Amino acid sequence: MHSLSSWHILGEADLDLSLAMAEQKETVMLFQGIFGDMDIQLSDDFGIEIEAFVLFGSIEFGNQRDTGMLNRLNWKSLTMRAVNIR
Repeated sequence: MHSLSSWHILGEADLDLSLAMAEQKETVMLFQGIFGDMDIQLSDDFGIEIEAFVLFGSIEFGNQRDTGMLNRLNWKSLTMRAVNIR
């Protein structure tokens, strides 16, 4: 797994990164879209930080769902929080 940036205009994107292995200490993946869903599966072993923004639509994460306009999500996994505390 390496740093990347990906765009989609219309449609759905499904990514399964549950078996991915990072090549570097920090890997940045930027996914941007206008219309459609993005589903990402990740391993619990990685420290993950998610920043999501939706102009129109919804962000669903775990049990939380925000709909409407200008929705934003900022989240860090427990592994990522532990790394930042040290």
